[in-house]
Amino acid sequence: MLKFKNLLCCTMSVILMLSLMSCSVVEKLNSHYEGDLVIDQTENVSVSETVIKALENNDADAIKNLFSVRAKDLCPDLDEGIGYMLSIYEGEFVEITQNNSSSNKYSSGGERCIVSPVCVFKTTENYYKLTWNAWTINEKDKEKEGVYSMKLQIWPDAGLDQGGEDLFVAGVVYPANSEESDMAFTLWKNIYQQKNHDDRIERFRELLSDNMLASGVTDDEIV
Repeated sequence: MLKFKNLLCCTMSVILMLSLMSCSVVEKLNSHYEGDLVIDQTENVSVSETVIKALENNDADAIKNLFSVRAKDLCPDLDEGIGYMLSIYEGEFVEITQNNSSSNKYSSGGERCIVSPVCVFKTTENYYKLTWNAWTINEKDKEKEGVYSMKLQIWPDAGLDQGGEDLFVAGVVYPANSEESDMAFTLWKNIYQQKNHDDRIERFRELLSDNMLASGVTDDEIV
């Protein structure tokens, strides 16, 4: 059952990414981003600092609270993913060695901004690379505001050349759901290459199982 839920989560993630890419007005921003994210609309919370502190204190709830309502709804194994993050963290925090990000702004249908930051940091035992995708603002759907996806990896070096990345799967990307993450990327890549709107929908439906089609995925959800 969990495997099916993860596959469903993967598919819905692709739907959301296609919806994001189909917006008519997109502004690419290449400016440096420090990781500040409006979580409750009253204060800026540094995601990287919050995660590092939570890893230090073995505080799963602090990490979970960063995720948006939508991400929590779509991810059946968020607690397991956060548990994995806590399990691979060793040593004591020393310093952040790299901060970087890319971001996309959308003005059609309400102001929206999604960011893809990276933070590489050092402990007394390892380097770690933390990446995440987050809606800093989403006037079209407030339940999307917050972290959508996150990934923590043990890294070989200070990561001075590292940038943000699209993670595609809601929740925490970790070894147990790596198959779903890879599938989500493949689906997105194959479908987004279809330039025509109708061809994109048709291509997506060709990749869905009969059970998924029977669940009632509509064209509106795809686009």
